[in-house]
Amino acid sequence: MEIIHDHDPYAMKEQLSQIMPGMFEWSYIEKGPYDWRVDIKKVFKKPQIQNSSHMDNLFYSDKYTSIH
Repeated sequence: MEIIHDHDPYAMKEQLSQIMPGMFEWSYIEKGPYDWRVDIKKVFKKPQIQNSSHMDNLFYSDKYTSIH
C-alpha cells in the first residue's frame, strides 16, 4: 500500500509498530518538502510454536505435503 501525505507520517509508523510489531515494512519513496510518499507492506511470519508436537510441525510446515 502506498500513502501520500503533506507531512512526514512518522507518527503513523510508530502507532503501527505498537499495534502490529514486526508485521509490516515501511519504506519512504519520497521525503518532502511538499509530499511524503511511503510504501507499507504487510509481513507474514510463521507463528512461534511452544511445546510443539508432531502434528503442529506438520501443520506449520514450510513445505507443502500431499497425502494420497
